[in-house]
Amino acid sequence: MSQRGKHFRRGLSILLSLLMILGAVPLFTFAADLADVVEVYAKSADYVYLTKALLEDESQNTAIVGTRLGDYQFRTNDLTVPLEDGEFTSRGVTMKYYDPETGKTKNCLATKCTVEFVNKDDVVKNVGTNRELVRISGNPYGLPIWVEYWFTFEAVEGSGISPAEITEDPVVSSAKYVENMTASDLTLTGGKANVEGTFAFTEPDRAVGPATKEVSVTFTPDDPTLAEAVTFMVPVTIEKGVIEIEEMPVFQYIYEANTQLEDLALDWNDVVEPGKVSPSGSELDFGTRNVSGGVTSEDAKQYMTVGDHTVKVWVDPTDRYFGGSLEGLYEGSWHDVIVRILPNTTTALPLSAVVTEANTLEISASVTGSLYGTCNGTVTYSVNGEVLAENQPLDAVVSYEVKESGSYTIEAVYTPAEGDGFHFLSASVTREVVLPHTVTVEGGSGSGSYRPGDTVRVEFDTTLLGKYDVFNGWVITNAAGETLDVGVVDLTQRTISFTMPDEAVTITADTSFSIQLFFQSIGEAILNFLMKVVEWFMGLFDGLGAQIG
Repeated sequence: MSQRGKHFRRGLSILLSLLMILGAVPLFTFAADLADVVEVYAKSADYVYLTKALLEDESQNTAIVGTRLGDYQFRTNDLTVPLEDGEFTSRGVTMKYYDPETGKTKNCLATKCTVEFVNKDDVVKNVGTNRELVRISGNPYGLPIWVEYWFTFEAVEGSGISPAEITEDPVVSSAKYVENMTASDLTLTGGKANVEGTFAFTEPDRAVGPATKEVSVTFTPDDPTLAEAVTFMVPVTIEKGVIEIEEMPVFQYIYEANTQLEDLALDWNDVVEPGKVSPSGSELDFGTRNVSGGVTSEDAKQYMTVGDHTVKVWVDPTDRYFGGSLEGLYEGSWHDVIVRILPNTTTALPLSAVVTEANTLEISASVTGSLYGTCNGTVTYSVNGEVLAENQPLDAVVSYEVKESGSYTIEAVYTPAEGDGFHFLSASVTREVVLPHTVTVEGGSGSGSYRPGDTVRVEFDTTLLGKYDVFNGWVITNAAGETLDVGVVDLTQRTISFTMPDEAVTITADTSFSIQLFFQSIGEAILNFLMKVVEWFMGLFDGLGAQIG
């Protein structure tokens, strides 16, 4: 076996051994949590773990020596308390139960736990630090569990005066959460005691929220010699707050054709007028992230035109922009905001200028199609600085007749109409125009209009020659009658080709009477006559000879 194979088998063996070991160990991580949190006295099952215990610090109440342990008020329900630096801390208790048969963990949160001293009928014994057994119990998913551990708290010497007896508990009215809400924002009414006195929140500046189920209330007797003040917990219901928009913020965007509200990305970077939103820093959403409530179809599908639009947006406290500070404090709700669409002022007018065969410039600014949406403005066209046509509708074609070859600069200035999504920038294009020149052929074919660079083919018309005429060649001249060299090597050829110059050309066939042909023709006629005479005389002599014989 190769060395690599040996290493592979050894690694596989180690891996299998680890899997066997892990299979024999319950897959949970809570075993060390409990010992780290408190000193446990007893618990209902091996797999019950206390992962968060009561805080043993100044946040707890101070007991009075000689009072009943069962009257001690634990503070267990203030689960999320904001700190000055914006962070949050949690108070309370949390138990977990790991079921080794199913491999699942069941949580028993603070709001579902009961916290009490095991020996609640005993009294507080010592001034200063006391240590008593506390039982935390719960019933997550129908499974009763509990943990007992040693709890340390502070006690002071009593005055010897009995605590006031509360004969009728006061009531804290239900309220909706508001930003930076404290106990002093709640309303405390009613309540009776065996002596005259006043009910008030123990800590009026203590932060409260929808997770708060109880608040601490202190009854203070008017006459402290008759009874001691007493502190106890009163139930409270605080509903999630509603984010308020006192002044609508304005979100600003640049126009894009065929853009619907749901296509816009709502971002505070786009806000130009923040308005007044409580709580500050909350985020808004057009409803395109599948948030609670969604977005109304008429708003979502609304096409955004230039101008201000009042639209509804969804304020969702579970949105990723909110962060932990608002989580669970507010209900989602609909609010009106203003979406401002500004015209697009960065796009040049799409200008077109085409040189036609008829030597004209066909000029237009075409915005047909979906790219620009609806534009109802007009265009003024100029050619080389002179106005050609004013206030022309878009897509209309205007013509400019070119008189001579040269460079032509076409400019287009757009005047937008109200509501136009595009306020186009002025545009210009330059076109080089080369006009054709005339070729005049006298004595052959090839006459016509040619642009410089075109190939001109000229062919002599032989039917124009008389009986005694001959073709001598071509004479090529310009408009001034001057001989023009177009690069033809042999002008005596009856068919010639050349490249059209940048001027008019006249090509004339040079023919003349040929005396040689004339005399040649006469000589042949005389010879033919003499031959006929000879033939006649020979015929005559042949006849006479026959008669003599």
